[in-house]
Amino acid sequence: MSSVRSEIEKAKSQTNEVDDASSPAEADITGREVTLFLAESRFFPVAPYLADQILSLNQRLGNHLIESELDSLPEEDPESGTDELVEVDASWFNAILNRVSSILFHQEGQAPDADVPWEDLVSAFQKTVSEKIYDRLGLLSLSPHAREGGIFSLREELTEGIAEDIGLGLYRRNETPAHLRAESEAALLSLALEFQRWLLEDCHGAYPAAWGDIRVRGTQASAGLTVWLEADAEAFAISGSAAAEGFAASS
Repeated sequence: MSSVRSEIEKAKSQTNEVDDASSPAEADITGREVTLFLAESRFFPVAPYLADQILSLNQRLGNHLIESELDSLPEEDPESGTDELVEVDASWFNAILNRVSSILFHQEGQAPDADVPWEDLVSAFQKTVSEKIYDRLGLLSLSPHAREGGIFSLREELTEGIAEDIGLGLYRRNETPAHLRAESEAALLSLALEFQRWLLEDCHGAYPAAWGDIRVRGTQASAGLTVWLEADAEAFAISGSAAAEGFAASS
């Protein structure tokens, strides 16, 4: 842990993220500095298989939304002799793409370049997911609950809590098919389990972030700001598996 902390201190000094006279919570940290900090400090490395799975689900959820919008359009009247959809198709389709992009990634713009190899997209997405988790925990550190020493559910924060930030927010729509919803929930739980394993085993229950500490409940408290997490992802996975087995046995 001492080597990890020394690497983090080195990253802080290189990026000048925190001024000596200000608190970490008040520091103005840019996106580039966060990226450099995470690379230097070896924050939670998202497994390639998991990034691949989540990115694939992003596309499938987006495709389903577009197909749903297409299905909702009125059918062309063959007797009219005109195709009204041709006049509105381009602007309508761009609006839908922007809507999907906004829902998935909280920004509007063009879709990723189709010529970029899938492996490169997955590699970039690994970093994106890691940054989103770090950012979410950083935001939690600013909450009154955190400042009062409250405990957050690791499972909740790394599943429902992080879903929209990593492009899986669409899985909660009523129109989303059950199989896509189940796959998304399974992927999010896998992410929570991987993060919990990393925090418990690789970091021994505590990780020193730029704004304070990320700690599992039961570890020794530090003097600074701390986000306390209940390591409940595995317990939820076991209970969910047992429930599924019970349902299968009764059917």
